[in-house]
Amino acid sequence: MKIHLMKRLIAYVSGTVQKSGYRSKVIALAKRFEIKGHIENLADGRVLIIAEGEESDLERFAKALVIQNTIINVTGIEKEYKAATCEYKSFAKLVESGETDSRLDAAVDQLKALIVVTKDGVNVSREILAVTLENLAVGKETLVVSKDTLAVSKSGFYEVNSKLDCMLSKQDLMISKQDLQLDKTDLTHDKQDETMNMLGQVIERQDIMIEKQGELVEKMDESKKEIVKETRDLRKDLKPSLEDRLSRIENDVAQIKAKIGLEK
Repeated sequence: MKIHLMKRLIAYVSGTVQKSGYRSKVIALAKRFEIKGHIENLADGRVLIIAEGEESDLERFAKALVIQNTIINVTGIEKEYKAATCEYKSFAKLVESGETDSRLDAAVDQLKALIVVTKDGVNVSREILAVTLENLAVGKETLVVSKDTLAVSKSGFYEVNSKLDCMLSKQDLMISKQDLQLDKTDLTHDKQDETMNMLGQVIERQDIMIEKQGELVEKMDESKKEIVKETRDLRKDLKPSLEDRLSRIENDVAQIKAKIGLEK
């Protein structure tokens, strides 16, 4: 142990702690937590504990001193901590003269009380056993009724199970039809997608044709303008020639008429 971590605990324990086996319990606790010191009974009915050990072990030991069972009943502990003196080599019980005889008398009294309690417990156990036997008889009747109920439940269960199987079969059929309908829907969607793609291609071709038609119309307009211009230019060129030729024809006609005596 590390000396600088050692502490001393002085504890005054009150309650039913004398002639009850409390000191033996504390000695066992001291061995568990490696505590050294001693324990003794005081004249006022309390128990004095002087214990030394490492601080953490001493704190756990102090908490464990609160013992309450059928015989021991610790109602209070006055604690005081000091520096350890390291004067103890073990944990011991200090016994006064004549204490052994008085403890034997106390043990006899406690044994008598325990016998009375045991007898009362046996009587109670007998009553509990009688009630248990009655409950067992009722349980047997309940078991018979339960068997009959179980037989009815089985038939009802089989009927319900059959109906459930029928419903599940119908559900499976509906699911199959739904799957078939979904397949058809997917096929229709695929065809619609193909149709949309074809329409897209047709629209693209129409756009190309419209563009070409526009170009053709522009070319036709340009050709028309050129033809009109050429026609106008040609008319301008032909007009003098036609007028001249017409004048010559008129002169020739006049000469012919004169020859044949048509003119006066």
